[in-house]
Amino acid sequence: MTPTNRKLQHADPFWIPSLDQAMQGKPLERLVFSPDSEVTEGKYSEAWLQSLLHLFPNSLPIHELESGIGSVIAVGREVPTPSGPIDNIFVTPDGNIVLVECKLWRNPESRRKVISQIIDYAQSMSKWRFEDFDRAIRKSLDADGKVVGKPLTELVGIAGDVDEAEFVDAIQKNLRMGRILLLVVGDGIREDTESLANFLQMHAGFHFTLGLIEVAIFHAPDHSLIVHPRILARTLNIERAVVKLASDSIVAEPVINKTVMEQTARPMSMTEEIFFGKLESASHDAARELRRLLNLADEKELRIFLSPATKSAALKWESVDGKVFNLGGFNLDGNLTTYSVGWVPSEIGKLELAHEYLGKLSSIAGGSVRKTKDPTQWCVVKNGTTPPKAMDVLSKTEAWLDLISEYQAKLNNTNSENTPPI
Repeated sequence: MTPTNRKLQHADPFWIPSLDQAMQGKPLERLVFSPDSEVTEGKYSEAWLQSLLHLFPNSLPIHELESGIGSVIAVGREVPTPSGPIDNIFVTPDGNIVLVECKLWRNPESRRKVISQIIDYAQSMSKWRFEDFDRAIRKSLDADGKVVGKPLTELVGIAGDVDEAEFVDAIQKNLRMGRILLLVVGDGIREDTESLANFLQMHAGFHFTLGLIEVAIFHAPDHSLIVHPRILARTLNIERAVVKLASDSIVAEPVINKTVMEQTARPMSMTEEIFFGKLESASHDAARELRRLLNLADEKELRIFLSPATKSAALKWESVDGKVFNLGGFNLDGNLTTYSVGWVPSEIGKLELAHEYLGKLSSIAGGSVRKTKDPTQWCVVKNGTTPPKAMDVLSKTEAWLDLISEYQAKLNNTNSENTPPI
């Protein structure tokens, strides 16, 4: 659990119509939520918040919690489970699942109870097959409070390049593993999030990511709404439990002697774990060496991270001024991909540094740089246009990390030179 500073709070936003109408500016009015079930006298309920999130799932900072999760689609509200109804469920065409529990922090119900509740929902669902999940979605409600009554594949719009069988398999596997993004969403928080860390270790075998999100909603002068989400805390998955599969459900037993695992296990996001599972199937050696590279990069404090997508993942790094640079990626064919390395350097006028990096990376890979007409698309190749294998560079981890460190230093120095004096 990564807690935020509870003493640091955001003030209400200030609305300015234009710079030449400074006197017209004013602070925005924050919506007041009520524990009542109905919206009355300008007060808004948990049910209203559920409907808002169902209609506008992108108002939640889901991609900040799980960058590789894909486009989320609202499929149901008040979804029935053996542990009680789930406020909101979203899924992606890749079979990722997001559960949302909406709670007003002003309610007397403890935060620990709310978190335990949403984990209970995930545990109940881990016993489901796809058919059970689909049946529950059909019985759930839409944004208007009407029964959905449609199959999940129709709601998600499975078509085109998304195979229905793959979607069903992905949903079923994520249910069985408890690999679900859990979000507790409310209008504020009072409890010390640090005290939840030990509580969460009871559920170490489930591969969920848990996020606590504050959603402040404001009235704009034109009667529209401004939604301001803030991530208060989140978890990362650390594989340190003995997991037993029985009867298509998952049972986790905490490891008694965890010393070695805690020293070597690397926290992963849910989508990062999914990518590693796919890469493991495609190339066991590449998966092993990529884990080694990331662990060694952490030891060297290089602050690089893996940004997973559906069928690939990119190594990235954020500079001191907030620019995110691509250092190269991997696809499930076992290839190294570098065609986007020059994009951000080009934006800041330092494409030559990216070209220098690609040249040295090509030497490590035993290849060359393919110089296309568009200089931002230069990439490392072997034998003309064929990309190198991931193992060509992963087998030389130390050399690649040394190159990354050198590249980082040059980019940071360049960026600081371009920063105007204060």
